[in-house]
Amino acid sequence: MRLVFWKEKAVLYYRKHGLWKSAKQVCIKIKEGMFPEPDVVYYANLIPLKSRNLPVQNEIRVVERKTADQLTPDEKSTLFDQIGRNLIGPQLAERFGRGASAWFVYYKDQFAGMVWTLVGDTVEPFYYFLTPEDVHVFNNVIFPEYRGQGINPVLIETVLHDLSERGLVRAYIETRVSNLAEQKSLAKTSFQPMGTAQKKIRRNRRITFWSSLVPYLNKD
Repeated sequence: MRLVFWKEKAVLYYRKHGLWKSAKQVCIKIKEGMFPEPDVVYYANLIPLKSRNLPVQNEIRVVERKTADQLTPDEKSTLFDQIGRNLIGPQLAERFGRGASAWFVYYKDQFAGMVWTLVGDTVEPFYYFLTPEDVHVFNNVIFPEYRGQGINPVLIETVLHDLSERGLVRAYIETRVSNLAEQKSLAKTSFQPMGTAQKKIRRNRRITFWSSLVPYLNKD
């Protein structure tokens, strides 16, 4: 990621969270860069989801966007404010250009978060190859002011159900070992943990280290 992106993200974070949390976040990012964490990798079998009915969520709705032209002015404005114009602009162009879909979740008619999906491929190198019947779910985020409302499990489950109706077979997603909030959220969806994985470079070769162990998660 280029310096201009990091600068924009830092400014946005500072405006939203203040000096103390911003300084703490910088320390976390430095630590992550020096000592990368493993990911908890999840999969979901999409075939059984075809026969399930989604629970009615009157205050939550999910919409799919397949091109940048489909975004409303309000959606673009929110993305610029939440993620940053210099970061989200190139992401939209690259990901839509590769056939990815952006799924936006609305809570009480307010744009509250999003997740991306890409069928048969991944934007960045993954831990293994995906088949044309697989889908990668990635960059899942609920905007800070809407967290704690139970929105994310509804977003993820709605997306998985839609993908199952399109004939896709498996979905994969991953999150950092330390991201307990997302792990608790995913525990309320059809995703199941496969284990943990981490990429390392050894003698100019990329090696993936797998473990069947997953962090203990108190769901309460």
